[in-house]
Amino acid sequence: MRWQHPEQGLLMPGLFFDDIDALNLFSELDNYILEKTCQTMQKWYQTYQRRVPLAINITAVEFQAPNFISNIQRLLVKYQIPPIYLEFEVTENVVITDIELVMKTMVVLQNMGIKVSIDDFGTGYSSLAYLRRLPIDKIKIDRSFIQDVASNDSDLTIVKTMVELSHGLGKRVLAEGVESKEQLQLLRNIGCDAVQGYFVSKPISEQAFTKYLIRK
Repeated sequence: MRWQHPEQGLLMPGLFFDDIDALNLFSELDNYILEKTCQTMQKWYQTYQRRVPLAINITAVEFQAPNFISNIQRLLVKYQIPPIYLEFEVTENVVITDIELVMKTMVVLQNMGIKVSIDDFGTGYSSLAYLRRLPIDKIKIDRSFIQDVASNDSDLTIVKTMVELSHGLGKRVLAEGVESKEQLQLLRNIGCDAVQGYFVSKPISEQAFTKYLIRK
């Protein structure tokens, strides 16, 4: 998520998330993003007959909210979204807050047909301890392991091990922060399923993506 500030331009999340946290507004923000995402998906389908899968970051506050599941069900019905086109991304920090509750919520989401992934994988101490227990579909390897993968053999070995381990557990793997063709090729060679980063595309607005969708 980015904030198009009227005076300061495009702001990265790190510049305003602390303020949102201090004001206890993360739940409202999550709800707005969920509603806006489903609304946009419906518009793309009604206007261009295109179903576009989208992944949404979910905070610990929202993921553990008592009405989280019922709110998702309401939005799916309201905007007529097939659940298979939605994916929720949670960080390891979300997982360790209440592992049993998080696992139950993940199971419910998967039973609904919604995919669940672990974001920024490898940055928390709990990674390997919980990986085999979590009912997740995808692992997103944090950019800190990717940035030097083309020049550091140790980083490449670590990423390769993550990919092999995840595949062994039946999880898909996405590498974050890919910024060069060399990184992309190395990740392909070790079996990484997908990538994201500036080499693929910088963050773009809904309007810009809609134009891209029309061209496709």
